[in-house]
Amino acid sequence: MANTGANAAGSLGMFFPLILMGFFLYFFVMKPQKKRQKEVMDMRSSLKVGDTVILYSGLIGLIIEIKDDTMVLECAPDNTHLTFKNWSVREVVINDTDDDDEIEEDDEDIEIDEEK
Repeated sequence: MANTGANAAGSLGMFFPLILMGFFLYFFVMKPQKKRQKEVMDMRSSLKVGDTVILYSGLIGLIIEIKDDTMVLECAPDNTHLTFKNWSVREVVINDTDDDDEIEEDDEDIEIDEEK
């Protein structure tokens, strides 16, 4: 009788590492992956005409038309119009032209201080 209790405890101890690995896979692999997928889906659903995007192929273009699952990009330098699937977008480029102007103004202040 004592052996059956010891065997039950031993078999539970044998499954504990498997249960621990299951929790590890869920919290450190599957959950972050689902979060990244949600962020990508949100980014793709928020695409709008006028956004500049970078595709997985490295192509950079301006969105000029969006249909159900496709978009038309205008690419420099000759304003070629190309049609791509929405899933090919890797990221949306954010233009910070206002920040660049502020940096240039700060640089001018520094130059004045150096002359004194």
